[in-house]
Amino acid sequence: MRIFILILMFVPMCIFAQTSSSTGATTPTPKKLNHFVFFPTGQHDMEQKEWNYLEKFMQTIPFNYSLIEVESHTDKLSKAEKGNTKLSDMRAAAVKTVLMGYGFPASKIIVKSYNSTRPVSEEKSEVASKENRRVRLVVHYMETGNPKDKVPAFMPLPEETKPVETPKPAPIPAPKMEDKKPAADSTTRSLPPAPRPEPRPVPKPAPKPAPKPAPMSGNRPSAAPAPKPVPKQ
Repeated sequence: MRIFILILMFVPMCIFAQTSSSTGATTPTPKKLNHFVFFPTGQHDMEQKEWNYLEKFMQTIPFNYSLIEVESHTDKLSKAEKGNTKLSDMRAAAVKTVLMGYGFPASKIIVKSYNSTRPVSEEKSEVASKENRRVRLVVHYMETGNPKDKVPAFMPLPEETKPVETPKPAPIPAPKMEDKKPAADSTTRSLPPAPRPEPRPVPKPAPKPAPKPAPMSGNRPSAAPAPKPVPKQ
C-alpha cells in the first residue's frame, strides 16, 4: 500500500518536471536596469547627447516592466546646486516628461528628489560635481525567460518631434562704403538732368562824356558879328 502511494506521488512530479523542461519555463526573477542622465551646472534642460543616450536606453526596457524610479540629485560644490530642492525637482520632472512623451504611463513612474544628500563622490572637484549632477533611472521588471517579455516597451518618436539644437545666428558683417550707395533700379526710368541756369549778362558801363574845351585866352580873333537883315523897299 505504501509503495502504491509513493508511486502516485512520484508520477505527477515527473510529469511536471518534464513539462517544465519542454516548455523552457523558469521561475520569474526580479531584475533592475539603471541609467544616468547628467546636467550642466544650475540647469535642468537635457542636452542633445543625453537625450540620445536616454533614447538608446529605453530600447532595452522590456515589455513586462513594472515600475520606473526617477531619482534626481544635485552637487555640493556650486552655490546654484547646493541645497537647491527646486532644481532637483525640475530635473526629475524633465526626465519624466521625456518618458511620458515616449509612451510610458505616469502611473508607472515614481519621482524621488534627493537634492545633494546622496552624492556619488565627496571630492571637491569638477569631475565629482559632474557625477553628482545626475538623474538616475531604475527600471524594475521580471525575468521570465519568455521572448515576448523582451520586446522593447517604448515607442520611438517621429523625427520632427525630437529636440533640435537651434543654430546660433551668424554675425552680420558691417556694410562697406560701396554698399551704402542705392542700387540702380532698371525698371524705373531715369529723369534727364535739370538744365543749368544761363549766366546773366554783365551790364557794360556807360561811356563818360568828353570834357568841354576850355576858352582860349590871348590874341585869338573874336568871331565876326552876324550881318543885319536888309529892310525891304
